[in-house]
Amino acid sequence: MNIRKGTIEDLEGVYTLYKKVSKIEGGIARFEDEVTKEYVEEFMKNSLDDGIFIVAEKDGTIAGEIHGYKIGLRVFDHVLSNITIVVSPDFQREGIGKKIFLKLIEEGKKIEGVSRMELIARESNKKALKFYESLGFEIEGKMRQKIKNSKDEFEADIIMGIIF
Repeated sequence: MNIRKGTIEDLEGVYTLYKKVSKIEGGIARFEDEVTKEYVEEFMKNSLDDGIFIVAEKDGTIAGEIHGYKIGLRVFDHVLSNITIVVSPDFQREGIGKKIFLKLIEEGKKIEGVSRMELIARESNKKALKFYESLGFEIEGKMRQKIKNSKDEFEADIIMGIIF
């Protein structure tokens, strides 16, 4: 497995990864038809311009991706936000998620002025919440009825952060 900084040339591989994961209910906070090349290209550009974009390659395929970036307001210039991690269902349970997340944290600490990372996770995704806590993130709040799933059921989003 090769873990490296992503480039704009990874667009097709990351797009394919996101399309695959979006087919799984709760995989990401987007339905499959909402995952467009424009959406992927936008977060890639934001991450490359003012954040971090990391991919994991295995067997010639983008097996995982993680990114985060600053949102552009000076009052939040110390925050790496919109952190999203995606690992292909074909490669889960191989430690890829942990490896790329640790790389994100390591790289985030190197960005001058950044002292906080934050993410949001579905309340029903207990596995992810436990995983993020194992990396040092703390639960900071709860946004009730934030997510509406494909069955028109509501659930909460959990706000998590890490300070370094």
